[in-house]
Amino acid sequence: MKAKKSIAILLTFLLLVMQCYPFSNIFAGGHVEAADTLVEVKVLTDVNVNATLNPGTGDHYELGLNMSSGDGLLDVKLVGADGVAIFYAPDLAGKLSVEEKANVRVELLPVTMNDLPTLNNLVGQLTSELNGLVNKLVGGIESILNNPLTGWLLNVQGLTKLTTSLTALNNLNKSLEDLTAYNGQADVQVLDNGLLIVDFGEGLGNHLNTVVNDVVIELLENVADAIEGVKVGGVAGYLLSPVVNPTIGLLKGLVTTMINPLITNLTNGVIDLTNDLVKLHVIGNTTVSLNVLLDKPAGVVGETKIYGAVATDALIDITLLSKLTNWDSIFINEEESEEENVDYNLAFNQSEYKINVKQTDIDYDGIEEIWYKDLYNELNVVPLSGEDHIKLPKKEDLELTWKIKEGKHVAKIDETGKVTAQGVGKAVIGVTAIDKNDQVRTATAELLVNLKNMEFSKPLYVYPDDGDDMFEKLIIEPDGFNKTREVFEWSLTSEDSTVDNLALKVDGNGKVKQNGDKCGFVILKVKLKETYDRIDGILEDSNDQAMTLIKINKIDGPIKDPVKEW
Repeated sequence: MKAKKSIAILLTFLLLVMQCYPFSNIFAGGHVEAADTLVEVKVLTDVNVNATLNPGTGDHYELGLNMSSGDGLLDVKLVGADGVAIFYAPDLAGKLSVEEKANVRVELLPVTMNDLPTLNNLVGQLTSELNGLVNKLVGGIESILNNPLTGWLLNVQGLTKLTTSLTALNNLNKSLEDLTAYNGQADVQVLDNGLLIVDFGEGLGNHLNTVVNDVVIELLENVADAIEGVKVGGVAGYLLSPVVNPTIGLLKGLVTTMINPLITNLTNGVIDLTNDLVKLHVIGNTTVSLNVLLDKPAGVVGETKIYGAVATDALIDITLLSKLTNWDSIFINEEESEEENVDYNLAFNQSEYKINVKQTDIDYDGIEEIWYKDLYNELNVVPLSGEDHIKLPKKEDLELTWKIKEGKHVAKIDETGKVTAQGVGKAVIGVTAIDKNDQVRTATAELLVNLKNMEFSKPLYVYPDDGDDMFEKLIIEPDGFNKTREVFEWSLTSEDSTVDNLALKVDGNGKVKQNGDKCGFVILKVKLKETYDRIDGILEDSNDQAMTLIKINKIDGPIKDPVKEW
């Protein structure tokens, strides 16, 4: 059934599109079939469409749509009972969206047992058996009861209740006339051509199935209860028991063999009335209401018509659509004003972002850890300071280009604004936006990245044998992370010398040089500058610094004094 609806909705879309072109262009040189051979549907007339446009908030207007109909019918044939309401606003194509379901109320038209052949056949077999036995029972005792001389000799209980309940079952059509109205909600499908389809057929079908079952089951239970209550007593009853009791026994047998199984099968859905109900035209007065979001700007100015129809099937052909003349209009005023030409800027939520690689909330692509930050969600379109504005360009409508302006060794960025750390240090992120008027706006933000750990490749170095560039001997984690000299601070200490008397000097780039002809041992310390050290919130973290020992030999040979040697 759902596949049928999907095909039907697709055909609706195609047929709506086709009405924009003359049939002569589509079937050039061919024969156009008469209307009565086209897709046949049944559509309610006396449709009243009401559309109300409210300013809404943010990027959308709020469009309230309401449709109510009578139960008259266009002069077309019936091929189904799928309840479908249609709103059509071609001028607003591509601008509509729906976030909630539609509210639907349908007054139901009378249903007869002839409309339900499956149920009619089962109930017909049962009532045939019941009527025969009850007539036999009544015929055997009625003459005695109605005779003043013998009536007092016969005591009959439950016979009136039995005949009354059986009469109600025989006149099931009368009970089906009073089916309750359907109230429910239905999904709304929005097509790109401005068509909104409210398909309430499934909910209506479930409602019909339930209420018909409830009516039939109640009548069957009344008959079963009445049969159980039939008793014949008195002197005449005793004399008639050989004749009457077998008939009562047969009636009770029908409760066991026919009535109770029928009730059970209806209750459990074994007997499914859906296929019969779906063929009915039971849709009477119908009301449909929904709330629709309309994009700002809507792109139209002045009166815009919104058409409406309620049909019994989603298959609607061009001939039928040409008869749908019920509509309401809304008025949209979006003429340009000085306020609408407000200038704007791009701006990030923050001027500085940080990636702490010591955190555990990272991605893992199966090979390596990935530290990243999504800067697209941090970017905003903002009015110039002090400007009052009505509308701003949408960020998603801007053509954005992302780049690393400085610090390409620290980070990389993709076309979506996702920046990924690949080294310790500072990077400057830039984004350029071009709007539909080819205006260009830019924004920048800084990105700071720390490291996990740092250490020297050896605990002891000999100068000048091991070289003078200690930066190159520094190993950092994560593995493969890039490092630059400007993020580190270098210092020297010694237990028996002041800074000026140390045997070694170190510059800001981590390069060491012997201090004159001095010799001995110094401790070299390196740490992250505070800007990067504080990213994890812990200053002087042991993982953010490293130390090593350097032995400085005499210029003319090894140190001779054993104490100074070690």
